[in-house]
Amino acid sequence: MAVATILALRRGLTTT
Repeated sequence: MAVATILALRRGLTTT
């Protein structure tokens, strides 16, 4: 499970 990758992608996509 690549949590870091998911977090990085979500941070890039979801800019809240």
